[in-house]
Amino acid sequence: MFGFTIIPIEPDHPTIRWLSISGLNALHLTQGDVSGLRLEKAVHFALRIGDLDAFAAELASRGVPFSDWPGRVGQIGHAPGGYRQIFVQDPDGYWIEINDHAGGA
Repeated sequence: MFGFTIIPIEPDHPTIRWLSISGLNALHLTQGDVSGLRLEKAVHFALRIGDLDAFAAELASRGVPFSDWPGRVGQIGHAPGGYRQIFVQDPDGYWIEINDHAGGA
């Protein structure tokens, strides 16, 4: 959904993937047992995107549910800092915030 490129790692590990984020940063994913975790929306990571409206429309067209912070499905919300945000869950239930925050690096 996010268009990240897989970064090859040596030796290849079938349970580990490194993903390039715009060639500037990397997200490391490791497969493991998450059955004992309690997944809460407050525990998430965030990604900044240039066109939140277009991304939300793409999610909707693919049938991927998203919501604002209170949980209103299909709604774009506003963070206390004034920027807009949506939340999605990955297949394991982890929360991901996507926002259009313009400040900072």
